[in-house]
Amino acid sequence: VAPPDLAAPQIRYSSELDLGTARGAGAYTSSSARWHQDALNLLKDYAVQVERCSALGTGAGDVGVNWCATWAPDSTAQVAGIAAALGCEIERFEAPFDQMSKFSARALLALLWTAATTGKMRLPGAVIRGRAVLTFDLDTGLCTAHRETLDLMAEADTGRIQNRLSATSLATFLDVCRRPNDVAPEAWEKAVRERALDGVSGTAFVDIQPNESDSEGAIALLFFGVLSTLSLTLTAGIFLS
Repeated sequence: VAPPDLAAPQIRYSSELDLGTARGAGAYTSSSARWHQDALNLLKDYAVQVERCSALGTGAGDVGVNWCATWAPDSTAQVAGIAAALGCEIERFEAPFDQMSKFSARALLALLWTAATTGKMRLPGAVIRGRAVLTFDLDTGLCTAHRETLDLMAEADTGRIQNRLSATSLATFLDVCRRPNDVAPEAWEKAVRERALDGVSGTAFVDIQPNESDSEGAIALLFFGVLSTLSLTLTAGIFLS
């Protein structure tokens, strides 16, 4: 977002959601400040990286900013807890948005075997990529407009998102990081669900590497329960010793 001291009095923020508009410097700066603080408070290991920033050459003072936001999703917390109990390093990767999330005992065994033999566990992370176009007044140097698009929003609109984590990450980001202050939470939640979540199915009770088998759910659940109990026992032993 544009820094508060560069926000013009008439600045307007707009997104792909009809309700996602903030008008005026007061609304813009207060909303953006809350977005950042809420993200730090509610999303584990939240971070934003600017991947590219360049003038667009339109002659209108437009600057394009490509950015990427990441965090550790709640759906991997149990497996991440096992990794921590076993002393493994967690490596996050971006799950393909067009592959349905599935889970099996075979995938879990492979994940744990790799962790045991390498000391590292690969888990999907929440990844949101976006592009902001900031328009600056060439006379005052102040930002008068901030237009934003999210990569996954276009995929959601065309029905291409099949991965549950991708859909929930998009919905979480919009809910936590992009609701304008003057929009009621209930109205925003409804708009986000309709755009990001409707029509996306998912069978996983926890997110790991997508796999092809969907016939081992009961075995996977039992096995995961045993491992979770084991990890809790190990963790308790560490803190009580």
